[in-house]
Amino acid sequence: MGYAVLGAIWLLFAQELAVRLFASEIGRGHARDLFSWLFVAASALGLLWLLRVATRPLRQSQRALADTIESMVDAVLVVDGEGRILEANRAAVELLAVRDAAELLVHVEDFRRRFELRDSAGAPLQAGDSPIGRALGGAMVRREEAMLRAGDGSERFVVMSAAPVHSERPLPVSLVVVSLEDIGEVKRLERLRDEFLSIAAHELKTPLTSVKGYAQLLRRRGLEGAQADRGLEVINRQCDRMNQLIEDLLDLSRVDLGRLCLRLQRCELRELAAEAIAHVQPLTARHRLLLDCEVGASVEADRERIEQVLANLLDNAVKFSPEGGLVRVSVLRQADGCVVRVEDQGLGISEHERCHVFERFYQAQPGCVLSSRAGMGIGLTIARDIVERHGGRIWFETEEGKGSAFCFLLPYQGSNQVADPAPAA
Repeated sequence: MGYAVLGAIWLLFAQELAVRLFASEIGRGHARDLFSWLFVAASALGLLWLLRVATRPLRQSQRALADTIESMVDAVLVVDGEGRILEANRAAVELLAVRDAAELLVHVEDFRRRFELRDSAGAPLQAGDSPIGRALGGAMVRREEAMLRAGDGSERFVVMSAAPVHSERPLPVSLVVVSLEDIGEVKRLERLRDEFLSIAAHELKTPLTSVKGYAQLLRRRGLEGAQADRGLEVINRQCDRMNQLIEDLLDLSRVDLGRLCLRLQRCELRELAAEAIAHVQPLTARHRLLLDCEVGASVEADRERIEQVLANLLDNAVKFSPEGGLVRVSVLRQADGCVVRVEDQGLGISEHERCHVFERFYQAQPGCVLSSRAGMGIGLTIARDIVERHGGRIWFETEEGKGSAFCFLLPYQGSNQVADPAPAA
């Protein structure tokens, strides 16, 4: 109504203006045509402005929704009712290892084939069985494990959820929102946990078997003299080994609870290294453990804990030097503290294993048990925590096939992280 009134006023104004400006009828006609076109142009601009004002909240809402999807940590795909992927956020690009989101804006069937979508057991998912396909059929799919092959060729374990969006029930699905969460690290930790439980069971069962066997032998046969001494020695040694395994587990618990405490005192690292060598050398006849220390190196540290670190490093050096050889322990003085270096001539550490060396439960070269104290993959984790609680640091140098050197630095003045002894975990 308002637009019609405005048009009528404009036409009357244009007629009057044309009469006043032009004497001839031809001039007046041209003027009226010109004013008509001006009215049409002004009307179009006005309508465009009104349209932009009216749709501004919608555009702002769309931008906010797009920004929200883009900022999500999990990968998100938006699929229309025909199975075409309309949106893919940055997390999806990174998870699927493609160049940009445009590569993902395809039909879900092309997506399924390209990324080899499979179930958690590795069986290929058919169109209707995939979480996306079922959601297009109206089903809600919550956290279903699947496997896929990313654009870079790597295998990815993911958890998929797919939610159908109905514009108006019971109409067909208009959109499906799909989220993918990378659970590769979770799967790796689960595998390490399972391996740890298997190793722990084996490591605890082995000394128990020896203890039980010799105890039964002593009881039934009444052994005396050298045979009895040997049996008691085996029992004692295996009990010590089992006790050490249990202490390692308790230390790991203390690390997690922040209850691995230090009792600092002035310590001579050369003496600690010599004691650790004297303890480990009898366990191996194929290795020669050598202390290389020309000057005294005194620090403020927890004597027992540093001995534990040295024992772990020496055990590893022996364990991963199957051909035997020299294991050299060096103690060096530096401006910021004392460095202890344990160097072997063994297997070295492969490139893909190096980032996992200090992880709990990680067993490099699985199945390679070359020491009487094989351990459960937590020794280096505990060693790192002990050194760091002293305010120091631990690292390694390695060359595959030629050996490794594990080093740690302790500051001269000790750590500020000392606490009163906590109850045993």
